[in-house]
Amino acid sequence: MTAGRLFLLPAWLSEDTPPADVVPPAVMARIHALDTFVVEDAKSARRFLAACGHPKPMREIAMAQLNEHTPKGQVAALLAPALEGRDLGVFSEAGVPAVADPGALLVAEAHAC
Repeated sequence: MTAGRLFLLPAWLSEDTPPADVVPPAVMARIHALDTFVVEDAKSARRFLAACGHPKPMREIAMAQLNEHTPKGQVAALLAPALEGRDLGVFSEAGVPAVADPGALLVAEAHAC
């Protein structure tokens, strides 16, 4: 089985800005195509996905949380969907994940696989 891909996705810095103003069209299309995400906060991620016009109902979108409270020993398990062949998106609370946030742990784990 081929592993899925891990997409590092930008999120808005302010809810006052429409996502289309800060997310390029190709990336927006990728966001719309995904139904499995790792996020810092599920509530704000759902708001962002709704503002992006995600075509699926929020109850059909899988979200696992990765934040400063997530034990490092649980990070590898968050990659399970990708290891099963599904594409997986990662949102940080603001900006692009994997620079100075918990998403960096997930990216490091993905590189180790």
